[in-house]
Amino acid sequence: MAAVGPEIVVLLGGNVLRTVPVAEGVLTLGRLPDNSIPLEAPAVSRRHAEIRVQSAAEGGAVLLVDLGSSNGTFLNGERLEGSAPLH
Repeated sequence: MAAVGPEIVVLLGGNVLRTVPVAEGVLTLGRLPDNSIPLEAPAVSRRHAEIRVQSAAEGGAVLLVDLGSSNGTFLNGERLEGSAPLH
């Protein structure tokens, strides 16, 4: 069995809607269907946030970045100002 790398699990009401593998680069989140992770919710902006995954040479950090969304991006119940590392 192949090893599974890190992934984002999208939940709604405790049910898994989809899983998205995490690799170097940028994952976009928002209402538009061309986002890496489209989210169909009125409180979500068309281009809401990004998850930026740095290469090992760049430090390997994973950042959540708000893109100036109207309703804000929250991490662990706190409104995000700019960006924050994900652990």
